[in-house]
Amino acid sequence: MLGPKILREREKGKPVLVAHRGMVKQHQENTLSGIKAAIASDKVDGFEFDVVMIKDGTLVLFHDDNLKRMTGVDKDIRETTWPELKELIIPKDLIVDGVPMSYPTEERIPRLIDVLEEVKGTDCFFDLDMKSSFPKWSTRHTGTEVGKLVNQVGVADQMVSTTIDFFMLYMLKKTCPAVSVGFAYDDDIPVSAKFLNWVMERDIVGRWINASVTALEYTVIDDNSIQKYHKRNKPVGTYTLFPLGKETELKEAHTKEVQRLVSLDVDWIESDNPLMVREALGWS
Repeated sequence: MLGPKILREREKGKPVLVAHRGMVKQHQENTLSGIKAAIASDKVDGFEFDVVMIKDGTLVLFHDDNLKRMTGVDKDIRETTWPELKELIIPKDLIVDGVPMSYPTEERIPRLIDVLEEVKGTDCFFDLDMKSSFPKWSTRHTGTEVGKLVNQVGVADQMVSTTIDFFMLYMLKKTCPAVSVGFAYDDDIPVSAKFLNWVMERDIVGRWINASVTALEYTVIDDNSIQKYHKRNKPVGTYTLFPLGKETELKEAHTKEVQRLVSLDVDWIESDNPLMVREALGWS
């Protein structure tokens, strides 16, 4: 099997459990505190986070295009520089995916280099999502700069990078051949479900970018999708189970979905609430 060590060596039927955007039930999304909590936790195997390249070329962790929801500043994050961005505060009280959340402390936006240094040398796995609204050739060098940092810190075998921007993934793989990249097939990609399934199961994008993994939203996974990737020796991750604010509403459906995906031998599962994934699997 291809991919990083943790995926190559995992037991069949025991997926790697990943905290989506860090431990978002405990700390603000995409913050160093949320990532440190995931590294320290014995309930998850890793974490996922979002990366954006800002105006001066600094790579930072952030999900939205605009800073307003997280900081109150109404500005496109890509138009900022690190000296101004590092002064912004992420408050204790936030709206996350429509859900009011209250956290113990204020936080700041971290740089990617600081996160990579934090996780280096641990046994923690991570999925680095280079944020993009849609694939754009003009933003491809986000992948180049991420690749340089991954090479510099030496964490390629701890990670995957999955996103919808195949140009970024192509440049990341070109810059850092040791890293595992994969296209993320989402159910809101604006094509018919039949065409999406055809492209996905034939790994059309993955073959072009030399992908060694893939990420499939759970809603697009058929009974034979994972098997087809495994025949190519490629691990499959899925997202986002038990989303924040809908855990109770979706508990029964997502419990069955987690059990189905594990029966199909999915390699990793990303969730806002990893403890509910553990409960669905009967793990302590």
